[in-house]
Amino acid sequence: MKTPLTLMLVVLCFNAFAEKITLTTTDWPPLYAEDLPNYGFLAELSRVVFKKAGYDLEIEFVKPWVRALEWAKDGRYDGLMGAYYNPERSQFFDYPDPIYSVNEIFIQKYDSNITYNNLNELKSYSIGGMRGGAHLQVLQEQGFDIDETADDLQSLRKLSVGRVELVLMAEHQFYFLVNLHPDLTGKLKAVSPPYKKFNIYTPISKKREGNNEVLIKKLNDAIQVLKANGTFNEMLASGESQ
Repeated sequence: MKTPLTLMLVVLCFNAFAEKITLTTTDWPPLYAEDLPNYGFLAELSRVVFKKAGYDLEIEFVKPWVRALEWAKDGRYDGLMGAYYNPERSQFFDYPDPIYSVNEIFIQKYDSNITYNNLNELKSYSIGGMRGGAHLQVLQEQGFDIDETADDLQSLRKLSVGRVELVLMAEHQFYFLVNLHPDLTGKLKAVSPPYKKFNIYTPISKKREGNNEVLIKKLNDAIQVLKANGTFNEMLASGESQ
């Protein structure tokens, strides 16, 4: 019969030898950013999912997003934290189940009155956005006029001075940035309706050393357990209220 001390040592030894997974990303506040407590609530949720699956998660922030994307593709990192799915990326990454979802919206100058019922109605406008974004790639492939920058803040500043006519970005980050930067406050507004809802994943690089099939299954099982016991939704509710 194992004593409590023996059981504790077994747990400690298990944790000491848990495989480390290192994901890379770039700042995407308020969901996650290097200067947020614990890197933000979505980073904290990701750590809980990986821990439940038996892995220690480390997150490293790099700039710009396209660099994080390329470094995860080539196996320099084990994968990405916070990425959309598209067919091109699936050539380089294996995808577990999503952990969150966000709305992408078009942004216009406050004194503009751009509306649309059909996406093609926006083809006559120049659209800014962050280089490497899966949402922009889809529009580029459809012939839209896309102006890419290193990050969404640069795109919003170009919009505010009339160098592009629209910006496509995540709704949560738009409101975070305009409240944070006085030079944008009161100058921009959302276009109705929202463009599209996107799931957020932690895709794992196919160049990673190790069995991705096993890792993906463990992550999916962990997500299901955390949803079933209420932890997942509790963490989301707590994070979204901050």
